[in-house]
Amino acid sequence: MSTTQQANDMQKNVREGWQDPSIAERYARAEAATRPYANIIIDKASLASNITDHNCTVNALDFGCGTGVVTAALYDIVPKEKWSNVKVLGGDISPHMLDYLRGRGEKNGWTGLTTQIVDGADIQLNNNQFTHIFANAIIFFLPLGALEKLFDLLQPGGFIGLTTWASFGWYSYVERAVNNMSNPPFLPTFSEIRDSLQKGNAWHEPAFVKQQLEETGLQDVELVVEKRNVECGTPAQFCESMMMPMTIVSGHWKESNRQETLKEVMSELKKVMIEEAGGEEGMCYMQMEGIVGVGWKSMKKAKW
Repeated sequence: MSTTQQANDMQKNVREGWQDPSIAERYARAEAATRPYANIIIDKASLASNITDHNCTVNALDFGCGTGVVTAALYDIVPKEKWSNVKVLGGDISPHMLDYLRGRGEKNGWTGLTTQIVDGADIQLNNNQFTHIFANAIIFFLPLGALEKLFDLLQPGGFIGLTTWASFGWYSYVERAVNNMSNPPFLPTFSEIRDSLQKGNAWHEPAFVKQQLEETGLQDVELVVEKRNVECGTPAQFCESMMMPMTIVSGHWKESNRQETLKEVMSELKKVMIEEAGGEEGMCYMQMEGIVGVGWKSMKKAKW
C-alpha cells in the first residue's frame, strides 16, 4: 500500500469513525485527557470576570465540540445566575456527538446551548457572529484554511482558543501490544501517524501553532505548553476510549482483514494495560503534552 493510500485510509477512517453510533460513549472517556486543556483556554478567555463584573454576553462556538468538554468547562466557570448571558453553539460533524451534548445540556440546564452539524473542511456559518471560538483537539485534522475561516466568524475583538498535541502517550502501549504478538501487523511509527493526522503540518510544534495564529491575523497571541499524567480508567475503559485512535492506525492494514487484525491488537492491548494497571480493576495512566494557543481579533474599541 502506498504512503498516499495509507494516509487517505487513515483520514477516511477518522470521518467514518465519527459517524459510529457508539462514538460519543467511547469518546467521553477521552475528556480526562482534553479537559485540563479546555480549562486553560476558558481561563484565558476571561469569561467569568467579564460576565460577572461587566455583565457581558457571550456568543461562543464550540467547534468540533465532541461530547462537549469545552462547553462544560465554560458553564462550570460562569456563575449559574449568569447563565442567561451565555449562548453556545456546539458544532461537530457527528450527529451522535451532538445528540450526546444536547442530552448533557438538558440534564445540566444549559439553556443557552444549541447544536448544529458543522463540517470543519467546509464551514457554513455566517461571519462576524461569535465573541469566542474554541477548537479543542480538532484543528490539526483540518486544512490550514480552516483557521482563517474561524477568524472570519469572529466579531471584532473576539477570542480564539485552540489546543493541539505535542505528544500523546498511548503509542508506547500499542507498540508493546503489537510487539507481544506472534504474528504482529505492521505498525507505523509515531511520527508517521502524527504526520498523517496533521496532513504534514507541524501542529505538534509550539512555534508552528504561534505562527498560524499570528498569520491568521490574531493579536496578543499566547501559548501554554503543559504535560499532564492523565487517569484513563480501568484497562477495559482505556481500551474502549482507544477505539478511535486504533481505527486510525488500522488505515495502514489491508482492508480485507483489517477488522480481524484490529480485534487481535485490541485484545493484546488490554493484556498490556492490565499488566500496567496491576489488575483488571486498577487504573491506567497516560502522559499527554498539550499546546494551548489563544489570540484576539483586533477591533476599533476596547477589547471585549
